[in-house]
Amino acid sequence: LRYIQMVSEEAENFDKVTNVESPTDLFREIPPTQRKVQQNLDRLGQQRWEQTISGEYNAARITIEAAGISQSEGVELAENLQYHIDSLTKQPGLELTYTGSIFIDQAFQEQSNNTSQTTSLVAFSMVMVVVILLFRSIFYGLASLQTLLFGVAAGVGLFGWLGLNLSPSTSGAISVGIGIAVD
Repeated sequence: LRYIQMVSEEAENFDKVTNVESPTDLFREIPPTQRKVQQNLDRLGQQRWEQTISGEYNAARITIEAAGISQSEGVELAENLQYHIDSLTKQPGLELTYTGSIFIDQAFQEQSNNTSQTTSLVAFSMVMVVVILLFRSIFYGLASLQTLLFGVAAGVGLFGWLGLNLSPSTSGAISVGIGIAVD
């Protein structure tokens, strides 16, 4: 609970963070012993604390809310929070994991960057082979793909120019767009 309190206080010090909820909010003062913590939790009733502490007491949730930030500011805030929280001294055996849309999008971004170039190259090569075979001409096959090439390049370029990150939904939209364009 003391570590959770340190994390909560660290998070509250960041600009744009509007609210931090943690299991320490259940106590006026953190009880000095595990037995007293258990007594306080029993007195509160499980319905009151089960939203922030697991029933086996092996996990707890800290909710950090921010308002008035863009996607890129949210990513920056999440990275700064993670850096500062990871630098806090914690007892051995404590494990900290991060979740939420920002961290899920970051994980997707890392995974998609690793495979998207290869996947795109293989998919485009296969489309070229099919189109060349259908038109029975390299010239007409490549000419039919010009609009697809320029459309995808312009769309991805505009997306990057606007400062938007690749997310699961945008990646899916690009794939659907390519499929429609090929048809």
